Amino acid sequence: MLNFCRMSVYSYSERHIEERVNRARRIRFWFVVVVSLVFAAVCLLYFYSPGSPILRIPIWGPLLGIVITLFLPWNWRAWPENLRKSLGQTSIEISAGSVAMSGPQGFKREFSSGEIVLTEEPSLGTGLYLRTSNRYRWIAIPRRLAGYEAIKQELGAVGFSVVRTTIPPNWEEFAGMLLFAGTVICSFAVHNIRALSVNLLVALLLSVGWFFVINANPDVLKLPQMRWARFGAFLPVVFAAAGLWSALHD
Repeated sequence: MLNFCRMSVYSYSERHIEERVNRARRIRFWFVVVVSLVFAAVCLLYFYSPGSPILRIPIWGPLLGIVITLFLPWNWRAWPENLRKSLGQTSIEISAGSVAMSGPQGFKREFSSGEIVLTEEPSLGTGLYLRTSNRYRWIAIPRRLAGYEAIKQELGAVGFSVVRTTIPPNWEEFAGMLLFAGTVICSFAVHNIRALSVNLLVALLLSVGWFFVINANPDVLKLPQMRWARFGAFLPVVFAAAGLWSALHD
């Protein structure tokens, strides 16, 4: 019988941490390969076919800026160890009266038993989602965590039955990510001023919605680094405005 008078702590196994680091290495390797090939192809077009219609698409400048932005934060020697450290600091703590999640940089989110209203396990998700009455304040327990099945048993034993669902909670957040990608693609692939004006309006509504979603979680607002997330909510507007400005001055 499980003893709920003590606190149970679950974290990633060393094997899983190394698998994640190796997978991240492969992703970064192929990212560099693809970016290098695209850059080489564009350079060849500039030298041998400067009148190519592909080069007239106003996407190369912003695309180069995005790639540089992605490359700059990478500390190529330190990132594997930083990833190991980040995963090693992630843990779930379960006791009779609360469930807490700890993460890197001192992050910790804790719910008392009375705050948890639903425990979901979506088939398309990455694990368990512990929900509170605030739909934007929740804990995600990764399926890859060592002792994942034991976590479900403990939660069930203290009264939180796991409900199986199809999609992860807060579907509007995933829909928002798709809209974000759509507005960015439209900004640089479409040249119709009317369509780009509508795209700018959609991007503005999307950004305002994202801003309110981020601010709806009081725990998130306690993290200094989340100020960048609030700034990032308005990136669709920046891309949409750049696309419209480019079309007006083409």
